[in-house]
Amino acid sequence: GRAEVNEPNEFKSFGEFLYSIRFRPQDSRLLSFEDTLSPDELRGYEMAMARMSPEEREQSMGVGAEGGFAVPDQFMDTLLQVSPQDAIVRPRATVIPAGFPPDASITIPALNQTAAQNVYGGVTVNWIGEGATKPETDLELLYVKLTPHEVAGWIRTTDKLLRNWAAAGPLLETQLRGAMIGAEDTTFLTGTGVGQPTGIIGSAGSINVARAGAGAIVYADLLNMLLVTRPGFTYVWIGSPDIRGQLMGIVDPGAAGTLIWQMNAQEGMPGILMGKSIFFNERSPTLGVRGDLILVDLAQYLIKDGSGPFVGISSNVGTDFIENKTVVKVFKLVDGAPWLSAPIPQENAAATALTAYAVLEA
Repeated sequence: GRAEVNEPNEFKSFGEFLYSIRFRPQDSRLLSFEDTLSPDELRGYEMAMARMSPEEREQSMGVGAEGGFAVPDQFMDTLLQVSPQDAIVRPRATVIPAGFPPDASITIPALNQTAAQNVYGGVTVNWIGEGATKPETDLELLYVKLTPHEVAGWIRTTDKLLRNWAAAGPLLETQLRGAMIGAEDTTFLTGTGVGQPTGIIGSAGSINVARAGAGAIVYADLLNMLLVTRPGFTYVWIGSPDIRGQLMGIVDPGAAGTLIWQMNAQEGMPGILMGKSIFFNERSPTLGVRGDLILVDLAQYLIKDGSGPFVGISSNVGTDFIENKTVVKVFKLVDGAPWLSAPIPQENAAATALTAYAVLEA
């Protein structure tokens, strides 16, 4: 008789995974989100869905009726790997895993350290004399709500390249991964919070530092930014590549013409500015625009991951079918927001507030 051919348990590469979605959609190795859950996780997921209203359920399920195929675990490390060289915010932020249901909103408590309270969130300390009444104090909490939003990246490729999955896999994976990382990093810095994460620049907890001169950066700008940051945090500078010339030309205010950052034309550009690491980021606003330089503790930025990534493939976009082209789409859900809702008043000078996000104004 004819020998049975056993289908392998895993895909040989990310390219073969994409090939199967496009040309072998019945491949048993292709899994939906629900297929990736254990029986206990699936029961918990279904119970959580049942408790939600239809609107909440639609929002929480996230991927919608068309769904997509879950990226196999064997490719998750490479597709989701984000190193400090690839991205600036995520590797240094506080990241909350998806959980169950993965796309549901989550509320994170934060101390109300605004000027209306104090640095201890409303706690008052008094020395109490013998027999005196102890005063009552209340701990004031604020809440940061995070609801993962869908972010998607897509690329158009020829069917011929997709059939050559050994070659297509590394190319498509690299391009999609880089684009998704870039979209995240940009939005974590400048996002509006409407249908996307809330960015650091322009957030309620940031302090805008007035620029000494339009379209320029001088030593006084750096000093003033440093002076509005709260001690005890771990800060990094993030700036547009456009500002490099400004930094390299910074001079000592007390000794005109004496360079104090780029000392000469022989040595390389320093990676430290006022004792803090500096990263030049193409996703930052350009020179002269608010946020072209910021000084932040990225651990005070919250990221909530949702479900995904998922992969969807279609050849029915425009003329793709007759041109033998395919659109490959990768999508996942994520949200982010600054942890601080307002600058924090100094303990001994409540009228003067400090922040974890100093932003150079336009």
